Amino acid sequence: STDRVLVVIGGVVVIIITAAKTRPVNVNQAIW
Repeated sequence: STDRVLVVIGGVVVIIITAAKTRPVNVNQAIW
């Protein structure tokens, strides 16, 4: 359902933000 998709996206965003706070360089390299 749409709710599950939003939950998954939200979880990914939280993980990315958390990783960005700890290792911004590695996250930037992984994304780009």
